[in-house]
Amino acid sequence: MNNPGKFVTDSGPNGLNGVLGSTTAIEPIDPTINVTGRVAGYPLATTTGATAITGTGATLSGTIHDNGNATTTSFDYGTSATLAGSSSINAAPATVSAGTGNTVVTATPAGLNPSTTYYYRSKGLNSSGTTSGNILNFTTSAAAPVITLVTNSVTAPFSTTYGTASGSKSFVLSGTNLTAGVLITPPTTGFEVSTDNVNFSPTVTVGGAGNFGPVPVYIRITANAPATAAPITGNIQLSSAGVTTPPTITLPANTVITKAPLTITVNNQTKIYGAPIPTLTASYSGFVNGDTPASLTTPPILATTATTASAVAGSPYAITASGVVSSNYAITYVPGNLTVSAAPLTITANNQTKVYGAALPILTASYTGFVNGDTQASLTTAPTLTTTATTASSVSGSPYAITATGAVNTNYTISYVPGNLSITTAPLTITANNQTKAYGAALPALTASYTGFVNGDTQASLTTLPTLTTTATAASSVAGSPYAITASGAVSANYTISYVPGSLTITAAPLTITASNQTKLYGAALPALTASYTGFVNGDTQASLITAPTLTTTATATSAVAGSPYSITASGAVSANYTISYVPGSLTVTAAPLTITADNKTKAYGAALPILTASYTGFVNGDTQA
Repeated sequence: MNNPGKFVTDSGPNGLNGVLGSTTAIEPIDPTINVTGRVAGYPLATTTGATAITGTGATLSGTIHDNGNATTTSFDYGTSATLAGSSSINAAPATVSAGTGNTVVTATPAGLNPSTTYYYRSKGLNSSGTTSGNILNFTTSAAAPVITLVTNSVTAPFSTTYGTASGSKSFVLSGTNLTAGVLITPPTTGFEVSTDNVNFSPTVTVGGAGNFGPVPVYIRITANAPATAAPITGNIQLSSAGVTTPPTITLPANTVITKAPLTITVNNQTKIYGAPIPTLTASYSGFVNGDTPASLTTPPILATTATTASAVAGSPYAITASGVVSSNYAITYVPGNLTVSAAPLTITANNQTKVYGAALPILTASYTGFVNGDTQASLTTAPTLTTTATTASSVSGSPYAITATGAVNTNYTISYVPGNLSITTAPLTITANNQTKAYGAALPALTASYTGFVNGDTQASLTTLPTLTTTATAASSVAGSPYAITASGAVSANYTISYVPGSLTITAAPLTITASNQTKLYGAALPALTASYTGFVNGDTQASLITAPTLTTTATATSAVAGSPYSITASGAVSANYTISYVPGSLTVTAAPLTITADNKTKAYGAALPILTASYTGFVNGDTQA
């Protein structure tokens, strides 16, 4: 390996530069082989964080790898970030033997300055050269902080009344080597502190990091501090980070807060005779610090000699207050009065309703305001109830006044509220009368009947008579029957009119189907059978039938004249609009023509006569001369 500065790679089991495993490095000089058989080289150095930092010292840490050579360990440290002009201190262990590998080394410099930032690095030295680790830093702790009580004027007792701040007392502080200001906390929440004797708060902080003073601090009892049954004791607390033995300031003996005066005056009340006792209330004079009656430990008990039934004659009745408990107030009471006044009574004529033509209802009244179990029977004179309506009063004049008057009772102031008698329309039912007509006949006259007329009224009393209509016409079919007959449009101010529809029933018209008479020759085919119709209306014809009639006869093509005439019948016709009857016809069979012609004969003179024969023309149905 006589190649200084060349890039060397090795992945053998012994590694390069004494480092096991796959290793890559830049060889600054020609490496040498040490007694372990490994390539030796510069040491490796890594700096790690400082620990055990105090105001004058710290423990420096790092890792040194011998890299195959015995290596001497140390640390450089100083206040320069580049370690210019730094000091050096031996590390422990001082030497790392060849082949040891990574070794943690430490050093503890002493005599450092408080609150100072120091920079340091680890360093290894062997036969190949010196290697320095990365530079780290730490800051030493500050010097021990101290709070000094310069003077203390908090010696005489504090004294005040609840709701009024006491006069202030003061003490003077100074501080050195502080990391933060001094927090001053009174012994209880009833005190407050200030640095200017003007602006007070529950706590105050004086000074800050470093030194301060002397600074005066003022303390007093707050205006909202509760009254005390015993003297207040305790110490004013002084605290600042790192101060372990702050001065002690003790409250003077016999520091007290006395109760404030509070006057509770019962409010005068008024109630109506028979009404419940009103809520008794009081007003307060002397609350401080935003206190209200809710601030009292026990609120006052308010009582009166009056009851719900107390008479006006005994009025006014006393109202007294008592029983208040409060640690902050000295209580005095002023009584009040409850005055009872007459009760109002309202007599209201009850509204009534009657149907047009009905008798007047019984007039009644309702009462609002009776107390103490009183009823209308308690009145010296009951009210008189009258109305302007009569049995025959019309709906159009409605409502009619109902008035109450004349009631007397010395315990009530009576007022009246009139009522109304409303006349409602009488029910009138107009029923369309049912009707019947035959299919095709003219519509009958439509009529109606009436139920509900009173006071001698008739349909002539209606302002407007009802209109009667039907959905049927002269041509309406039986199939749609019955057809509605409706009444509408009747008008009368005295009646609520309802309608009941009727119905128009269409009955089937009579229809006679007569089989037409027919004639045929014996042996001729049957003629077409036909019928005639009597009773069609509305322009109907046999084509209007749902099913045409079937015409049949007992005769056949071979029927003999002797059996003639033969019956022709019609059946099976269907129509919803007609009631169908049938009249049969007849088929007459007449004799067919037959011609018998004597056959011509010839014989010789003297010969016997020939047999005489004939020929026939006209036989039918297979007939012959036989």
